[in-house]
Amino acid sequence: MLRALKKFTLVLFVVIVYDCSANDYDDQKLQQLSRGIGKLSIEILKKVAADEENTIFSAYGISSALALCLLGSEGQTRAALREVLGLASLNDAESLRAFRDTNRMILGAGSLTEGSNGNLTLSSANAIFANESLRIRPEFLGQMHEVFEDSLVQSVDFADDAHGIQKYINSFVGEATHGRIPDLLSQPLDTQTLLAVVNAVYYKGSWKTALKVKQSVEGFNNFPCPTREMQPGPKPQWMTLTSKLRYARSRTLNAHFLELPYQSGDNIAVSMILVLPYDGMKCDFSGWIQRTLDWNLVAEVLTEMSETRIDLTLPKLKLKGTYDMKKTLTSLGLGVVFSNQASFEAMLSDQNRPVPISNFLHKAEMSVDELGTEAAAASGAFLRRRSRPLPAAPPIELVFDRSFLSMIVVDQNGVSLPLFTAVVNEIVA
Repeated sequence: MLRALKKFTLVLFVVIVYDCSANDYDDQKLQQLSRGIGKLSIEILKKVAADEENTIFSAYGISSALALCLLGSEGQTRAALREVLGLASLNDAESLRAFRDTNRMILGAGSLTEGSNGNLTLSSANAIFANESLRIRPEFLGQMHEVFEDSLVQSVDFADDAHGIQKYINSFVGEATHGRIPDLLSQPLDTQTLLAVVNAVYYKGSWKTALKVKQSVEGFNNFPCPTREMQPGPKPQWMTLTSKLRYARSRTLNAHFLELPYQSGDNIAVSMILVLPYDGMKCDFSGWIQRTLDWNLVAEVLTEMSETRIDLTLPKLKLKGTYDMKKTLTSLGLGVVFSNQASFEAMLSDQNRPVPISNFLHKAEMSVDELGTEAAAASGAFLRRRSRPLPAAPPIELVFDRSFLSMIVVDQNGVSLPLFTAVVNEIVA
């Protein structure tokens, strides 16, 4: 049995340059939150990336689900969540405003393009499913509405309708992700579940300049390494583009950085950041991730990119990832939220028993072809600057024929926020 308590918020993300001059945003707080989410994206990547396998997740989606938990937490639980989200130095009101401004910026970007440009779709959704025995504090619902507008809160009976709730949550996520993730839950939740926190994100965009399909029999990661044997896999479908693009070399990170822009409206720019480690790293890509990647260094490189003539070769991509984030988040300092010491008294009234988060599930998908990108992610916690022109020169050839990193990032007034993060280690047919 499902009984609507109240309808409130929605959330989502992608790489965006957004003109916020007419909005009352606190850039300093946005900068701090973006650094926290950026740091979290790299920390999660280092935990979940596996040798010779693809990785795709949304640090912003994960952070949004954690932010809902933060709003309802108290004491040690709240301190741990603020630390992981990079908000330890902000008070409660400042933390709330940082997330509110970020979500309004992103949702505003999506609404700007709906009527004026059919080539960009950006949307997000958040929901809380609470067992009917719990009482949600009105103050929490008010804060949730302020931070995540149009969120959904549902009263459910996990004990007597586990299959119905599974179907309902999957339907909510499937609709929010335009059918890309129809099955966040592969089985019913435990009948002892008291609370489920769900986030879903969807993005679809067309390249500013369409790429061309290239006929080639070249393979991907098709070279010998001392640590592995060559494993012939599906041949990639290659795409090419020769154009002026924002580009930088980073000697500190030993990698090439390239920005590939999408079509957008008048006040918004959306792009994918491609990171190709130097040739010397090709046999130690996982080691490069673990030893070298740092969000502060990545963010610095993004501010140093300049328009350069590039001859790009990129494979078409289909990426999927499913993760139980409980172990990962525990290792990053959130063990308390999964324990009997968890406190969500700011969310729940009359909490006379422990209500820890029992599971934290995350699924993400992304497809990239010559026309553009479609990406979606879902999480469940259960409980632009102007470029400096360069002199004319022969184009730099960048061939992404070996393992690389891809990010969809939002850039607003110099604040870079990672939405999707992906590692490409293999081509999937």
